[in-house]
Amino acid sequence: MIIVSVQLLSAVDSRHDELARMEICNLGTRTATTGNYSAETLRGRSAKDFARRTRQRIAYISGHPRQREHVWNLVAKALRNLRYGGDWNAAEQVAAPIADESLKSLIGELGNQIHNLGCEHQGDEALSIRLEALRSEAWRLASIASPAACGGEVETCRHCGSVDLSWMTAQTIRPGGPLNNLLNTNDVECLFFLGCNSCSETLRTMTADDVAANMSALASNGGQSERGEA
Repeated sequence: MIIVSVQLLSAVDSRHDELARMEICNLGTRTATTGNYSAETLRGRSAKDFARRTRQRIAYISGHPRQREHVWNLVAKALRNLRYGGDWNAAEQVAAPIADESLKSLIGELGNQIHNLGCEHQGDEALSIRLEALRSEAWRLASIASPAACGGEVETCRHCGSVDLSWMTAQTIRPGGPLNNLLNTNDVECLFFLGCNSCSETLRTMTADDVAANMSALASNGGQSERGEA
């Protein structure tokens, strides 16, 4: 069963229409019953190759950020289901070959894309709704990885006791700073942080590298807490 947004397909740059549509359709292949990605999606190629091809295909999408946002939403879901999808027969073989570097790159770029879209289109109500859906996927990645790294869930704010907590993203310049005051993408790091909505206390902070590494650790341990969820 192919579930691919017509709106998403129509957003693909016509210059690279065929290649981009192929990858989007691969990302959008799901089973009718569970909503998880089918093993058919990755048949004949490793998950590491899947991550590499996904990045290549994203490069073919038109430069307009609204179009890229749709694709990143699918990438986030694809990453999650690669780790915790329960409907394919070769789950272990698919999950194991994913290199940490590929995950770090994809998760980091996902966070950067959220930040850039928010800055470029402040006040755009329609875009803000789509951004919220994209943010929820990125924050879910962080919430899955965080307990593995820090010894459990954070359920209440240590400062005020509130249970109104949310994951958010931010950007920071990597230690050492840019050379000769020239900033490039390698100097910027994506941060995921858990904050209290009542008192603004920061309760937990993770880099994209942390998220990727801990998702890899979860996958090697079976990912039982998340396996099978859509």
